[in-house]
Amino acid sequence: MKTLAIGGTGFLGAHIVDSLLAAGHSVGVLSRSKARSAREVPESVDIIEGDLGLLDRPSLTEMMSGYDKLVYAAGVDERVRPDGDAREFYFRENVETCRNVLLAARDTEISHVVVLNSIFTCFNRLHPELKLTQHHPYIASRVAQSEMVIEVSRGHFVASVLEIPWVFGDTKGKPSQWSALVSYVRYTRRLVAPNGGAVAISAKNVGRATLGALSAPRVSARIPIGDCQLSWDDMLRQLAKLSGKNDVSVMRMPDSVFAGLMRMGSVTLRLIGEKSGLDFSRLGELLTREFDVDLAASQKLLDYGDPDIEPALAATVASVPDYRRAATWSRLAPFKFAAAA
Repeated sequence: MKTLAIGGTGFLGAHIVDSLLAAGHSVGVLSRSKARSAREVPESVDIIEGDLGLLDRPSLTEMMSGYDKLVYAAGVDERVRPDGDAREFYFRENVETCRNVLLAARDTEISHVVVLNSIFTCFNRLHPELKLTQHHPYIASRVAQSEMVIEVSRGHFVASVLEIPWVFGDTKGKPSQWSALVSYVRYTRRLVAPNGGAVAISAKNVGRATLGALSAPRVSARIPIGDCQLSWDDMLRQLAKLSGKNDVSVMRMPDSVFAGLMRMGSVTLRLIGEKSGLDFSRLGELLTREFDVDLAASQKLLDYGDPDIEPALAATVASVPDYRRAATWSRLAPFKFAAAA
């Protein structure tokens, strides 16, 4: 089995490549720098040098010829600051670029495609009253990407849109997206968390779920994945314990206070001229909810292994250098919970 992993050199891509190799796949990855990626991926991986944003459709088709399966783990998340209009930026990066790849894949022998999407797409289905696509450009792009993938796949290949939640685990030497949160837990005496929580998954299980999605599904579908659902205060307690702090209490923040802090964050971004894929003034109503996502169905379908999140949380803590700068991180505490998948 030959599988091409676009985005295979990133954080999640590295774990996906590991799962593919362990299952006996021959794996290729696309990289802007073959020399740099040669130091990051196993020797058996075929590195194709190229810039995804510059490849036209014939070049993409030629690149994918000879592969049986395709993993698309590229795109940008809400942490990437938009260049120009936010909605146009995210749609270009997450929808149009992906569309070009999938249209090119239709001219190959590829039978299964996996596209890494966002759990926000699932939240949008569960709670349309929040109007997430109207208020958050990043979420709008992920919902549009999901719809596009299903449409383009019809009659050509089976496409699984994996809705990725908050991911924890070994970063394999890359900077951790959870550095601020881990440092907050390490250096703050009294931890504070909002109500609500998040769906969580280990990076290893993202790899395993991707492997399962390349063979198990028979029809194209959107599939939310995850190991468990964690309240924010439970997440902080576990991270604190794994950081060596025992018997830590976490105080619940009133929703109105948290919403006010998020609005302050929104005002701050506007004042400094920063654009974002998420509207901070409306993040409170999203992050303080507890979403009832059916994880058992995808765990059974894709067979992605042990749902124990603690080893992944431990690996996340280990991936963040201990700088002992408590004062700095304490001042940033109100904004830790804006990080999302």
